[in-house]
Amino acid sequence: MDGNKANELTQAEGPARELLQTLGYTYVPRAALAAEREHEREVLLKAHLRRALLRLNDWLSEDQADQVIFKLQHVDGAGMARNQAIHEIPHLWHAAGRGRASGQTDADSAVF
Repeated sequence: MDGNKANELTQAEGPARELLQTLGYTYVPRAALAAEREHEREVLLKAHLRRALLRLNDWLSEDQADQVIFKLQHVDGAGMARNQAIHEIPHLWHAAGRGRASGQTDADSAVF
């Protein structure tokens, strides 16, 4: 292992993983998630994301959850512009009035 990789692992990845575990997140090794990805570079774990969207947003239908995932997979842009576009997806989704259950207002938002 070259010096830069060892430094990244010990100085960034390891401490970040430890912090997230301290905050209650569960670490799942890459190999355990391989079956959920079509290829190594696939970022979204679609099955996990779909379940989380439906659990956290009880007003969201299964079709709407699939549409959110599709939008996340097909965001235009690169770098910061892409990050901004992804950040805006939940806001745009709700502003369009999609999936609003009775009693929800414009102040309500989707959770990702």
